[in-house]
Amino acid sequence: MGSERMRVEQAVYGEVPGRGHGLRVSSASAHIAAAIASKLDLPDAVPPGVQAWSPFVRGFPSNDHYILARTFLDSTASRGGMVVTHALIVSLDEMCEVGSLAALFTLLAPSAAECPNSVETLELGAATCIHAPAADLIGAANALTAQGLAPVVRLGVEGFELLVDSLWRNLWPALRRTFAFRLSFGPNDVVEQPAPALVCTPEQLQARWTKHRIVKPDDKSPESESAEILCGQRDVQPILALAEELGLEVHTLKELSRLERLHTLYSGEDSFDSLLAAIRLADGLSNQPTLGANIKETLIGRFTALIPAAGCKQLLPMRNLALAGFANTQSLWKPLGTSSATSDLRPRTTAI
Repeated sequence: MGSERMRVEQAVYGEVPGRGHGLRVSSASAHIAAAIASKLDLPDAVPPGVQAWSPFVRGFPSNDHYILARTFLDSTASRGGMVVTHALIVSLDEMCEVGSLAALFTLLAPSAAECPNSVETLELGAATCIHAPAADLIGAANALTAQGLAPVVRLGVEGFELLVDSLWRNLWPALRRTFAFRLSFGPNDVVEQPAPALVCTPEQLQARWTKHRIVKPDDKSPESESAEILCGQRDVQPILALAEELGLEVHTLKELSRLERLHTLYSGEDSFDSLLAAIRLADGLSNQPTLGANIKETLIGRFTALIPAAGCKQLLPMRNLALAGFANTQSLWKPLGTSSATSDLRPRTTAI
């Protein structure tokens, strides 16, 4: 956040006589606070026999704001299964620059009894996070960067807040803008799009998540370079710089994985297969010839130099190169010559 102080609005949600769950009090615009009331209730009815779910934290973007909240079982409500939620409402642009959620979490009520009856606008200055990373950070990073259904599932509610903050510290602004997390009782209550990236669930509900990636708390090492970034063990800036040159922003972990792969290929030693893969990736990621022109031209130049020494088996995959995102590919085909082994590789029109 730098030296700037951030404006933080507050709202409290819970049982409202005659209306069920709703907005009780707010320091923010009534329209903003009221519009998100349904998102600050329980995601679904608590399954029979499940007790270890309160309290829990959640965070999600809503239009040009980011909402951070802590929700508690309300034992004073007129009927069972009702909750009280204390929420913070922050500008999304400012929230994306926040390096840690720890200071914001301390502004949230620590218990249902301490949820305020009246609220006011707060101001939060820059704060330094000093806690050690969560023990299951590596397991979460591995699950988040693997391919599979969203969301990733973390078993158990206790410690979820620390895990979320440990991850947030290693995210970058474009990814923070869309990053959402909350409690879930099963895949059936994940109805919003996009789905939250990460949910916590009571351990006894694990069987409901057989198709989803589960955080393995005992993971000792990152399984990919993308996971290393989420663990804080690798700098993401070179990948973000590559993305910017290609005219891209990295909004999702899938995009990170593809750009990380391109960065590795682009930065590595020249080989025919790796440079061909890099060219395909660059073309798929950035289909505007005017964007990333220097990178694309460099790739073509490095690849072209290897064509004369390539065998027919290596050359054949070039047949389906579209290269719509490259401005000039003529130099790519010149080294192929006119031999019968390679004459069918170059683009040509079919006579009618």
